[in-house]
Amino acid sequence: MTKRSFIVGTAGHVDHGKSTLVTKLTGTDPDRLPEEKARQMTIELGFAKLDLPSGRMCGIVDVPGHEKLVKQMLMGAQGFDLVMFTVACDEGPKRQTYEHLSILDMIGIRVGVIVLTKCDLPYDDTVLQSQLDSMLASTSLEAMPRIKVSAYSGEGIDKLRQTIDDLLDHATPRPLNMPAFYPVDRVFSVKGFGVVTTGTLWQGQVKKGEELEIFPSRKRGKLRGIESFDAQIETGDAGSRLALNFQNLDKEDIARGNVLATPGRFDPTTEFDAKIRLIEKVKRRTRLKFHYATIEQEVDYSDMGGGYARIKLEGPLPLTKGSRFILRSIAPADTVGGGEVVDLHPEGRLNAPETLQRLGNIGQIDDESYLSRLIFEHGESGFEISRLRGLVNWPDDRFALFLKNGPHRMISGSIYDNNVFDSSSVRLGKLLTDFFKSNPSRNSISKSEAKTKLMPELNENLFSEILLAAIKEPLRMVGQEISLSSQTTKKSQIEIDMEKELLKNMFSPPALSELRKMPIFSRNLRETEAALSKMIAEKIIIKSVDDLFFHKNAVAKAYTIMKKLIEKDGSAKLSQYRDEVGTTRKYAQAMLELLDALGLTRRVGEARVLGHKTLDIGGK
Repeated sequence: MTKRSFIVGTAGHVDHGKSTLVTKLTGTDPDRLPEEKARQMTIELGFAKLDLPSGRMCGIVDVPGHEKLVKQMLMGAQGFDLVMFTVACDEGPKRQTYEHLSILDMIGIRVGVIVLTKCDLPYDDTVLQSQLDSMLASTSLEAMPRIKVSAYSGEGIDKLRQTIDDLLDHATPRPLNMPAFYPVDRVFSVKGFGVVTTGTLWQGQVKKGEELEIFPSRKRGKLRGIESFDAQIETGDAGSRLALNFQNLDKEDIARGNVLATPGRFDPTTEFDAKIRLIEKVKRRTRLKFHYATIEQEVDYSDMGGGYARIKLEGPLPLTKGSRFILRSIAPADTVGGGEVVDLHPEGRLNAPETLQRLGNIGQIDDESYLSRLIFEHGESGFEISRLRGLVNWPDDRFALFLKNGPHRMISGSIYDNNVFDSSSVRLGKLLTDFFKSNPSRNSISKSEAKTKLMPELNENLFSEILLAAIKEPLRMVGQEISLSSQTTKKSQIEIDMEKELLKNMFSPPALSELRKMPIFSRNLRETEAALSKMIAEKIIIKSVDDLFFHKNAVAKAYTIMKKLIEKDGSAKLSQYRDEVGTTRKYAQAMLELLDALGLTRRVGEARVLGHKTLDIGGK
């Protein structure tokens, strides 16, 4: 069985043997640039393949150790699964040793080997071990094994290789079932192939032919090919160094420091609250350098007290709750601290006690409770489901389970807290009841008018759902009209006048468009429309074709006439009905088609017979 791949990285002070160690372990010199070879110093990230005794193949990322190149170190370090933390025996810990250790501790690297290089040179082991004990105390690497090696003599190299293999046997592989997340550390073009990126796939999988979303531009690129250590592959797994070739991108479309991810799974943010750990003093409000993955930005930093800070980014980044980052001063460029994202939707004044209390509460709850809290806080505004998905770094099935089982309901792409929904429906029920009490002359109110007058702030979809939940005794709803069931329904004067017009020539009634033009109705179109809606809902008038409606009495009488004609001859034709009621073919055909639609009659050839239903068209 092929063992899962991991990323092994180096860290430590400049000239403490990191690159030489990688060359000895892999047979590959990670320093690829002519300037690096000339100066014998790593300037950029270096990469090599490491074959371990168990048959596992890993990628090694070699980072620069110079104080001016910590930016490059940060680009590689957050993708480490295991770190070879180097300290030269003859020099002991130096400035960058401490800075690199602080960075590794703050970004949460928990697996590693303390590699004591240059053990063939003279040194005082007692002093060295004492320095290491003091430096590593209370850090994430405190309990990690220490191995002495010499890249020149080969001493300790095999032991180091085996130790790495053993540690990785107990390490947790990066998850495959998560959205893909791939920070870009290099971009170049290959003639005949196009744009190629290199990077470490932090999580998930990428497959040939699939699209990836580019952050921050939100463009999408389609994968033409995937390569891992000179081998073409169809699928790249988390924990692998990958070169990705895109078929529809130009070199200007993507850059070092961008992130490639599964489309639609991350919601970029420009502001968040975080739990902060400072190792140097900084002003309460200042500009700092922010480092996450291969990303570097200048940010506005505002200390909130209690170990929290609010951070405003220069541009949107695909962060999620729990994302870890490093903060550095701008000049001089020193590491001053790090942090972990707590809230991607910050609320409240910076130093307000309730703001800090809220952050403290969020910091103690799990991700499901965090999402539920945000949904509740958004109240009747709701939360777009697609945006909510991007706040947590979850596999899709976990998010689907949250949607299914959480204390909320989904309406047209947004999600609402059940308690908020229930209280809103109770409030609407009271508003409707109070409306009828305050307007005793009103028999009903249309759905659209109720929304406009009573809950104008709600979107249409939410209002519809809340209204359905609110319609309980003494309220009732027929069609689009809402009324009190205990209220004696009185016809308005417009309804009475409208019925008169429709019954004047009941078998040849005016179309609704003609009714609206009559002076008696055109003077108050709003009440006319309300009356029409009510009469349609209560089936006082019934639609035939276009805007032609028949009064229910006309339909009942037409059915009675057709029933007699059919019972007499076994069937009846349109012309018989037309002559019987004294109308034109246009109106006769409209009425008979309505009787067919209601199931009262059925057309057979040119004649009609009785249908499967008897007269029941509602209304009184």
